Amino acid sequence: MRELRNTKIIAVDHGYGNMKTANTVTPTGIKAYETEPLFCIIPYFP
Repeated sequence: MRELRNTKIIAVDHGYGNMKTANTVTPTGIKAYETEPLFCIIPYFP
């Protein structure tokens, strides 16, 4: 992370398998499925 005139700049590399910052490497959570996704109806209450 860098700071430029009171603005913090955070560099992030979004790859296919990992998301990398200066201090961490985190899996992206992308997963391939062989079947169609199941959809559920979630009621919306304004």
